[in-house]
Amino acid sequence: MRLWRQTGRTIRDRQEDASWGDSVLTRLATGPRREFPAMTGFSITNLKDMRRFVATWAQPDLDGQRPVDHLPWARSSI
Repeated sequence: MRLWRQTGRTIRDRQEDASWGDSVLTRLATGPRREFPAMTGFSITNLKDMRRFVATWAQPDLDGQRPVDHLPWARSSI
């Protein structure tokens, strides 16, 4: 989940800074395949899903914490 969140943020940030027609997703899809041929999961469809994941679940970073820790009833003082 951390990889999807970080990649989705990178895509979002680069697309916000890019000009129209810069092919951000195409460049991001081909880069990892060229550098790491055995690595999979960086198709344009998956990259779009990663960007959508970040847009849908816009929340504070949960890195290193369980999502349940952020529920109001999970914060009991024991």
